[in-house]
Amino acid sequence: MLAAIAWAPSIQKFGSILEGNTMLIAYMAPSVTAVFLWGVFWKTASKHGAIACLITGAVLGTICFFLDFVFGKWTVSFMMTSVYLFLICSFVLVVVSLLAPQDHTAQSKALVWSNPLAIFREPGWPGWRNYKLLSALLLVLVIVVYVIF
Repeated sequence: MLAAIAWAPSIQKFGSILEGNTMLIAYMAPSVTAVFLWGVFWKTASKHGAIACLITGAVLGTICFFLDFVFGKWTVSFMMTSVYLFLICSFVLVVVSLLAPQDHTAQSKALVWSNPLAIFREPGWPGWRNYKLLSALLLVLVIVVYVIF
């Protein structure tokens, strides 16, 4: 509650709450995105690499947010900063994973695809809850919304 009280006067610096929320997500999400993508698509990704990536992303994201929002000294757009943070976090994850590899169990091997096209070889779930069907519907919906707007 004290943090919210201290933060409240600073909210007026944003054009809107949506802008502030988007800026905060752009600084904090790249490390989580890197861990998810590398963890799903790369068998060599390790828990040590993931932890190092998350810590690096949180520290750098917080620094960039404060430089941009509090001090106004950050001249790079927050959207481009999120791309740069993703690349840095990916680099950290790959390097640490190569230096400290993961010992996979049979259960953890089943969670990682052998290659990105392996999803098409699996039958999926029966019925309307099939993730392949839902993914295709989501893709069609995104394309329709993009064309409309």
